[in-house]
Amino acid sequence: MMEFWHCHKPDDHDHDHDGHHHHQDKANGDATTGQNAKADDTSLAARGYGASSVISAQQSVGFIDLTTLLFIEQDCSNITYSLSTPEHGSPDRQALASGEGGSQIRSLNVFCSSCQAQLGFYNFRTAAVTLLKWQISCDSVSNLSPGLEECLAATLISTIARSGSSKSLLLPITETLATTEEDGVGKDKVVHIWVLNSSIVYASSATEATATRPGAGSGTLAIKLLYRLVPREEADRMLDSLIGDAQEVNLPVKAINEVFRHLDRSNSLLPTTERVFKEWKVGLLRR
Repeated sequence: MMEFWHCHKPDDHDHDHDGHHHHQDKANGDATTGQNAKADDTSLAARGYGASSVISAQQSVGFIDLTTLLFIEQDCSNITYSLSTPEHGSPDRQALASGEGGSQIRSLNVFCSSCQAQLGFYNFRTAAVTLLKWQISCDSVSNLSPGLEECLAATLISTIARSGSSKSLLLPITETLATTEEDGVGKDKVVHIWVLNSSIVYASSATEATATRPGAGSGTLAIKLLYRLVPREEADRMLDSLIGDAQEVNLPVKAINEVFRHLDRSNSLLPTTERVFKEWKVGLLRR
């Protein structure tokens, strides 16, 4: 309720304590209304609710969410910027931005200059480098680092807690579309996910021993879900519908393809009679 009150607290317009309104002529009323509207917009922007509000990177400060890390450009080294592939990139971001159509570029792909793996993307609006957690490794005392499965599982659980909806659509991040020319999952097809159980433990001789996570005993902690492919047009209609219950989850195109392949592999671990439910397939996602 506190969050609801903070976001939806009514504005205290000019009212007398005895309940009587101040009456002014129409001209003054219109002017006051316009001033109040501007004041409301300013107030919302100051509280971070304005349409132009974004999270901006800061020097020596990193931001972390469920799937990405965000850093200021000066804190990143050994990276290559590109509009498409690393072969056509440059470590000088400004050189790319000042090229042809530079004023219309919203983002750049970010690659490792050594191995040329895609690490994330650079967004001009936030003026920051966004790194995908499953594409990087960090020095840590723990030998367990989150992979794509764990990151997506955490996102799905967070989406359920936030929206109350157990259905999600995996849509590609716009910044990553230029890195592939193939049609298929993530471009003209969208993965539709329906979470059935957010906390199950399973064991299979076909899974690697390293898949075991702390707290799961001798098995693997996972999410049990239904998944299917739907045309992009159908996915857009579901998201635009006023009565739609599917939430949008954004991932790079390659990550969406990898998720779909993993779900197909997990489907083969299940008993034959439990692999399909109507037009859905049943899958497992490690968490």
